[in-house]
Amino acid sequence: GRPRKIAVGSWILPAFKLLARMKGLRQSPLNPFGWSADRRLEKALIAEYEDAIERILGRLTAENHETAVAIANLPDDIRGFGPVKQAAANATRHRAMQLLSQFTANRDLKEAM
Repeated sequence: GRPRKIAVGSWILPAFKLLARMKGLRQSPLNPFGWSADRRLEKALIAEYEDAIERILGRLTAENHETAVAIANLPDDIRGFGPVKQAAANATRHRAMQLLSQFTANRDLKEAM
């Protein structure tokens, strides 16, 4: 199942202030949260998205424009944290494969004519 949410009191505020002061560590190897499963997933999704965009940019036509826009909008479907984000990412990856196949099929069909 999903992790349970917890309630914390105001005693946590000093810890949050400390984390805010450590903002300079973000995007560095010293980021204590940078290697979490969620962050690794996000980095992988960014790389996959950039690869998909590179694949469609050079092949964009009026016929496949709608599919290209659908591919470009896929990241909007990924929300949440932990298991919620993982489930959304899995569904979006599956949809991306379908759309990329459709995009390629549209282009191949046009070239065959």
